[in-house]
Amino acid sequence: MISSVKPIAGNKPGSLVYNDLVNNLSVVTNMEGDIVTVGYGAYKGAG
Repeated sequence: MISSVKPIAGNKPGSLVYNDLVNNLSVVTNMEGDIVTVGYGAYKGAG
C-alpha cells in the first residue's frame, strides 16, 4: 500500500493521480481504485 500520497486536482474525470514523494513515483488509478499507470517522478499532467 502506498502511503503519504495526496490526490492531485485537475485530473481527467474518472481518475485519481497520486504522487508518492517517498519513492518518487506517480500512480494513476481509475474510479474503481485499480492502478492504471505507475511512473517515475511526480505527475506533471498532460503537457
